[in-house]
Amino acid sequence: MSNQTNQETRQWGSRFGYLMVAAGAAIGLGNIWRFPYLAYQGGGGVFLVVYIIVVALIGHPMVQMETAIGRYTGKDTVTAFQRISKKWGFAGWMANVCTLMINMYYVVVGGWVAKYAFQYLTGGDFGADKQAYFDSFTSS
Repeated sequence: MSNQTNQETRQWGSRFGYLMVAAGAAIGLGNIWRFPYLAYQGGGGVFLVVYIIVVALIGHPMVQMETAIGRYTGKDTVTAFQRISKKWGFAGWMANVCTLMINMYYVVVGGWVAKYAFQYLTGGDFGADKQAYFDSFTSS
């Protein structure tokens, strides 16, 4: 028997699939839900200009860097950053922690959606005061 381990490198099945996942991760539901509100609160067009500048100067280079590191190493986040430099292993762990925190938020929102969808599909009554229904649901 060989002492070598057979390490399989996982890759995307298609370029389109990768682009959809990358776009979904970059945009996120938070931007879709909150963007109109933030644009209104931030001054409309001025906010939009600043937002585009920040995305172009910070967001896009970060996505490109993450993609390049992933393609270069072909490893998970922790191993990929450690391969660049042992000192950067924490960055991989922080990326995993951030993903965990974001997923905790989305699980709660997903629970709300499931509850309201079930209530709607079964013909449940939300009552006259929608805010009171939401408050009672979130406080239980």
